[in-house]
Amino acid sequence: MNGKRCKICRNSKNNKIYIVHERMLNNGNTFQYLFCDRCGTLQLIDEVVDIGKYYQEDYHQGPVFLLLTTEEATEYGKAKVLRAGEKLYEDDHYVVYLYGSREELMSHAEER
Repeated sequence: MNGKRCKICRNSKNNKIYIVHERMLNNGNTFQYLFCDRCGTLQLIDEVVDIGKYYQEDYHQGPVFLLLTTEEATEYGKAKVLRAGEKLYEDDHYVVYLYGSREELMSHAEER
């Protein structure tokens, strides 16, 4: 056990830690990622102060995941955006939805 707990399913057994070197800006930064042995997610462990400098507006194209706590999922359960996404994962703490793209997610988003 590495002691690091998954933010999604809370598992702490047999998780793997990867150290990744930043290559886009070549500033020498490294980041730690956790691969969860239970739910299979890969998640950033380190908090990044200004993630925007690594990911500009058009950086990511493709599937997008929306992570909500179970309380948020219950509160927004009837929202159009949640009905439009595919529920991939749910436990006592979190719910994860999948959308085909950022544009798809945002097209279903509503003001609160």
